[in-house]
Amino acid sequence: MPLHIGLPNLIIHVTKCLAHHSLTLWQAALSPLLLFYSFFQTVWNCITTVLCRWMLHAEMESSDVNLWVKSEPFIVGALPIPPPSKFSMYYLRKIAAYVRTRADDGCYPKLFWPMWRHIACGKLQLAEDLAWLYFETFDSLVERTAQERLEWAEAMSICTSNDEMEKLKNKISIDTLQFLLFLYIQQLNKVSLRTSLIGEEWPSPRARSPSSDLDRKYNSQNKNWDDQTHLAFVQNHLLDLLELLLDPEQLTASSHTIHNSPLSPEAVKSLDFLIEGTVDKNRSVHSLYSLAIWQPMWAKSGYSKLSNMFSFSVLHSWLKNTLSLNPFGTSACLKFGRKLAWVQQDL
Repeated sequence: MPLHIGLPNLIIHVTKCLAHHSLTLWQAALSPLLLFYSFFQTVWNCITTVLCRWMLHAEMESSDVNLWVKSEPFIVGALPIPPPSKFSMYYLRKIAAYVRTRADDGCYPKLFWPMWRHIACGKLQLAEDLAWLYFETFDSLVERTAQERLEWAEAMSICTSNDEMEKLKNKISIDTLQFLLFLYIQQLNKVSLRTSLIGEEWPSPRARSPSSDLDRKYNSQNKNWDDQTHLAFVQNHLLDLLELLLDPEQLTASSHTIHNSPLSPEAVKSLDFLIEGTVDKNRSVHSLYSLAIWQPMWAKSGYSKLSNMFSFSVLHSWLKNTLSLNPFGTSACLKFGRKLAWVQQDL
């Protein structure tokens, strides 16, 4: 090979070898640094996680837990019509027992539309349209993404027959225990025969002014929007609501709970449908269950780590004494909120 041809190739080869060895050396030098950075990042993440938990525990120990009744189940969920007579506690207890015996058929812990249609139409004698209305209304309260809602609406819109629509409905399942609570709160708009005939103040002999009659009529027509009514309803019916979440075997012959009946974590989780709270003066909102299982709250909520169950009586007492007015409800906004600037200008 001529020298003037082989020399350039030799130079190129040597240059490539040097570049390769230089890169290898750099990688060898950086490897310990990369390992140290990865280790430091892992340790830092662990430290921040522990600190956040410690701060939350310290905050819970130094702060009072504030619980309130959620507005959405009443504003959206409680239909503004008198509930069927068979939504009474007697029949709801029967439903609670029945769904547990048919767990393998799509009744518990998730309730599918075909089984609810069977219960509502076959046992409660409801019209199928009304049964679907309750089922669909509850499903609208379940947290889903906008994309999921859009896909469902599109799928329903392209159905060309009732059979196709029924096949689509048959795919829907909802939380059984929460649905029982949903059916119970329909009593919010239950019409009292005595009230409808002779008014709220009977047998008081006091004369009523026209303005008080108007206020009463307004309040009776806006129970769904009145957060004070929501709070009073849950407090007055708290015992029934908790009893619906018990296994039927835990009820005595007189349909009353044993004093120290245990409530399962799943039962308390279902109460998240109605109740939420905070420990940091409303800066962050937590579910009832997450607050009830925090260690500083075990004595008050009745939670036992050993049995992983809640004491019925202790939980009932805690909720009864802790529930307060919704800080984000209509009453709180009217009391503590500020009017918008453009509203003040118009006034």
